Amino acid sequence: MPSITRTSSDFEENRAKVESAVFEAVRALLDGGLKYTEISVQKIITEAGIARSTFYAHFWDKPDLLSRLGRALSRGFFEEATSDAVGVWDAVASPDGPHGIADLLEKGIARHRKHFSVLSAISETATYDATVHNFYTSGLEAFEKRVVEDLELRQRNGMTDNRLDPVLAGRSSSGEENRP
Repeated sequence: MPSITRTSSDFEENRAKVESAVFEAVRALLDGGLKYTEISVQKIITEAGIARSTFYAHFWDKPDLLSRLGRALSRGFFEEATSDAVGVWDAVASPDGPHGIADLLEKGIARHRKHFSVLSAISETATYDATVHNFYTSGLEAFEKRVVEDLELRQRNGMTDNRLDPVLAGRSSSGEENRP
């Protein structure tokens, strides 16, 4: 008798389908005008067409769901931005110079507008939930680190004024919690 054991590819395919259905359900509910705090797990599973046990087999809770949705969006934003022919953040390296940077920024703004409801939910939830806050701030910290490294490299290469403080210029927040 042949084995009916599931393969790891079956598991990964099922996991991806469930995640996609849940992510789309949350987007639809948020785009429909609900706040994240108004969205129960019951509403999510009804919209996604899955069982409660399936939800909890894939997500610890709603904050885990929102953090993972945010990570998926972040990966997508990064892949889109770096896969474009104009996916160069540097006006000097861009084949289209400043116009290439402008095009890249316009596309980035359009991506953020498209996902505004989810990004707003992440931003709001990060103010009171530790899991989402940790996801949200770790992304900002990674971005700030990249900006500081880029500015320091430009200073070493004589492309940026050495009087500029890369750490101060690279901050994405002016809050006291980000001061050294």
